[in-house]
Amino acid sequence: MTPASDLNASEKCKFDSLAKEAKGLFAKNINELGKCSVSKHKIRLINDVIAPIYTPLYRISQNERNFLKEEIEKMLKANIIRPSRTPWSSPVVVVGKKDNSRRICIDYRKLKKVTQTEK
Repeated sequence: MTPASDLNASEKCKFDSLAKEAKGLFAKNINELGKCSVSKHKIRLINDVIAPIYTPLYRISQNERNFLKEEIEKMLKANIIRPSRTPWSSPVVVVGKKDNSRRICIDYRKLKKVTQTEK
């Protein structure tokens, strides 16, 4: 783990100290992430009679498709995600990062429109 480049010497020292102290809290790779079983999550809808929202996949390039397939296989193997057979579906988006790597995002905007907010 490396601190942001705009930290001064004192802040970098504090960062290093905190990083050493919390070393066991951060995963070094995807296989160390695992899954949370503390509680079961439930999405509460604003209306119980809302039909499942199925949004088809967005068009993506073959390069993005290959990236998604590889990342999904890694997450399945690491037990971060599991296969699902639900009528609900939100499209996947591949987003470029500043360092030219990519990450997976899900477009949940349609689901959010029918979801109760936490109070």
